Amino acid sequence: MVLYAQGYKFDFSEKKFKMTGTIAMRVNTDAKIFIDNNYSGDTTFFTNSYSIDKLLPGTYKLSVQKDGYSLWRKNVSVEERFVNDFPNIMLLPIVGEERDALFSEIESLFLNSNSSLSPSVSPGTARSVNTINKKSPVPSPTPELIRDNLYFLNKQIVEKNGEDFNELIINVEGFKLYKNGNKLFWWSKGEIWVMWLEDTGYQPIHKKGDKEIITKVSFPIQNGNWLETIII
Repeated sequence: MVLYAQGYKFDFSEKKFKMTGTIAMRVNTDAKIFIDNNYSGDTTFFTNSYSIDKLLPGTYKLSVQKDGYSLWRKNVSVEERFVNDFPNIMLLPIVGEERDALFSEIESLFLNSNSSLSPSVSPGTARSVNTINKKSPVPSPTPELIRDNLYFLNKQIVEKNGEDFNELIINVEGFKLYKNGNKLFWWSKGEIWVMWLEDTGYQPIHKKGDKEIITKVSFPIQNGNWLETIII
């Protein structure tokens, strides 16, 4: 019992105690978890998260399932003392009204792909602005207001402080503000990030200014948009 409490488990195949590992995950919707084709449990109500601990080292077949949604499946190698974390498992609706709503949004995104989702920056000279940093002058494009004191300027997201602009994010190829204005996502070459602009009152808890990378890809990202059926 003492060994078990310390994270050990008896391996009957090798007839000795071994330190165990853990698999942790978070899904975009409530789902059922299976390991080696055996039902393990349901994701939590508030965070749609789940963890399986006390696993002996080895390879396990992990699957996440929900009726009417796509299947997520992966072979996971568990090592002693390590946690395999899958924080962004996404199941997509494949039947019913949710599926129709998702594909309608996707079609709308591609139909509008010829127009940039980042705001247009009109040429001109900004009036009464100083520098983003003390070494170089403000470029000629006019800062484009995102919300409050947050602006898009010269492929940068900056925060206005008096007459100065403080650099927050650089190399921004495009961005999109969520409809209620509480979060913003942007892409930079092959990366997509999200930043929370307000504290959240729900799980998972985020503070204003928190940033999180969503995904990395090996190709340039041309466009993006929020999907109402899949919200971070």
